[in-house]
Amino acid sequence: MPVLAGLSAAVAWHLFEDPSTIRDRLASAQTGFFIWRMACIALIVGLWPWWVALFARRATPELRRKLVSYRWRLLAWLVILEMVLAQNIAGLFIEALFA
Repeated sequence: MPVLAGLSAAVAWHLFEDPSTIRDRLASAQTGFFIWRMACIALIVGLWPWWVALFARRATPELRRKLVSYRWRLLAWLVILEMVLAQNIAGLFIEALFA
């Protein structure tokens, strides 16, 4: 449902503004989007032990410790995804190879 709402908003936005205006507005909001993504990552990693305690109540203590230790693996993957997708590190690397 959120994906459908996002697509609907994007189509509506495109109907009311031309693509160059949309591109300029997104470029000006890039810093805010970055701060939002970093805050979400920090929130996920910071609240991870609480979420494990909340959702794994019936799990054994050993399993809970294991789940809490996955927090750093999750952080690593979120940072990798941020660098590759949002910061376009892969695109810049390929561009540098063929430049």
